[in-house]
Amino acid sequence: MIRKLSWCLSVLLLLFLFASLPDCPAALDTPACLTLGGQPGLDPLAVEILDNGNMGVSVWDEIIPGTGRYGYVARIFDQVCWSSVLHVTVGSQSRVYYGDAVQDCAFPGDTTAGFPAATLSAAADGISVTAEWLLDADLGLTLRQEIRYSPGSYLVHKQYQVLCTATELTDLILIHGGDVTLHDEGLFSQAPDRTIRVTDRGLPPRRQVHYAAASGTPWNLWLADRRSNAWRRLEQNSLGQTVAGLVTDAAVLVGWQHASLSAQTAWVLATTEDYSPPAIPTPSPSPVPTVTPTPSPIPTSTPTPTPSPIPTASPTPMPSPSPSPIPSSTPTPTSTPSPSPSPVPPATPTPLPSATPPAAPAASPLPTVAPT
Repeated sequence: MIRKLSWCLSVLLLLFLFASLPDCPAALDTPACLTLGGQPGLDPLAVEILDNGNMGVSVWDEIIPGTGRYGYVARIFDQVCWSSVLHVTVGSQSRVYYGDAVQDCAFPGDTTAGFPAATLSAAADGISVTAEWLLDADLGLTLRQEIRYSPGSYLVHKQYQVLCTATELTDLILIHGGDVTLHDEGLFSQAPDRTIRVTDRGLPPRRQVHYAAASGTPWNLWLADRRSNAWRRLEQNSLGQTVAGLVTDAAVLVGWQHASLSAQTAWVLATTEDYSPPAIPTPSPSPVPTVTPTPSPIPTSTPTPTPSPIPTASPTPMPSPSPSPIPSSTPTPTSTPSPSPSPVPPATPTPLPSATPPAAPAASPLPTVAPT
């Protein structure tokens, strides 16, 4: 019973695999693979290099945003859907050689062939892996790829060398790239220096990749678009120089052109990929609350000065001394107790015109007349 159950499970697994082949299928046989980085707590990247021409880059990140569960998350579809294509002309015959990730593309050419298994070797310092493909033994045509990654870095450096020992090559084109995977839609942008950036549309953006050619070997061709468009243009060998905007299934292809390559002469190219997470300017809100305490000094200064002048105004009743001259005029009635002089006025009617204030002193001699 157990044997039957295991046999059924094996059949179901095979049916599932054949029914759900990815857009960028890997080789049916198991390719040899070497890895750079991939040490949790030390390396933010894990870089896989396969002998069939494919490669992959994974970033230490949340496996599902918001879950708090971390691991190495692929930035390339199907882990390793990233490869190279080489176009050359020998005499009048065009030839195309391609990696496993793009094996389903119908390339134009008199001769087309997939990459054979490469010779993989790791450097003694552990920071680079070299893959070398012998594409045509009769011509001595080889493609050499060196991937360099330093521990703790987000940068992946790539260098390619095309060499033909037997004859001259013309119309050379080397294309490298593949299918990018993000949690959300990818937004492409291109800087004035022709570098290409793809960023997810999450809020805030969580993932991005920045592609830049070496200054000495700038790209002649580039295409950043939907994967379906990129694969079609790759088949037609018509990349051009195009960067689309917002896409749902992003792919990036970059390329170099060379008119001719003499025998025994190497054509060397280099490019870099930066997987650093986007910088998010969160600190800007922090200074805003510190500005609010400024209104506090306004209420403290206003109440104290205004009440102080009000009590000082109370001494206004001081004009009371002004009535003092009024009682000074009252002494004249004090002289009235002498009624006897009343008959004297008819004897002196003439002083009446001088009713001016000097008349008051004139009255003083009247009491002296009374005793007579």
